[in-house]
Amino acid sequence: MKRVGLFFIFSIFLLTKVANCNAQNLSFSDRLSVGAYISDCPLERYSFNSSWYDHPNIIGVFVDYKFTSTLSGGVYGGYNDMWQSNSVWTGSGFHTSTGTSSTYHFGLQYKAHLMPLFVPGRQSRIDLYSKAKLGRVVSGGDSNIVYNPPRSFTDYGVYAGMAFYVFGNFGLFAEYGFGVVSEKTFGLTKRF
Repeated sequence: MKRVGLFFIFSIFLLTKVANCNAQNLSFSDRLSVGAYISDCPLERYSFNSSWYDHPNIIGVFVDYKFTSTLSGGVYGGYNDMWQSNSVWTGSGFHTSTGTSSTYHFGLQYKAHLMPLFVPGRQSRIDLYSKAKLGRVVSGGDSNIVYNPPRSFTDYGVYAGMAFYVFGNFGLFAEYGFGVVSEKTFGLTKRF
């Protein structure tokens, strides 16, 4: 958990450094956005078998490029530890083993921005959007647990989101929807 907190603080620091760049001279001004997020990880959708799992929140970053005023796309990447406890009948009793494995989340995301349809020709402090994502989840497994080999599966989802830009182009966002791994996401974003 300490690593996740340090990673989130580092992501905020990185966003602050990026925010200090002079993006006006770059050819992609007003088109690039970056962010750091925390996303929930519901237990029932993430279990690989009947063993007991605990999943801390996913922490990650994303980079999006705005192709048009209403469509953007980009990449995301995240990390969390998966804790597992397995009980196996050995013939003379149950043997319980526990351990953690690093789990990585990465993929592509696309957003359809709705505010330009309501307020054309002007950049609003509020950004309403829908998002679709497609990616992979890769778990490294744990050699201390008999039934926890490395695993990988497809992650996809659809979400409704809102960003509120508190300080110019620096803001907060929240998303809710249905995905293989996560339902709720919130974080910080910076647009250029």
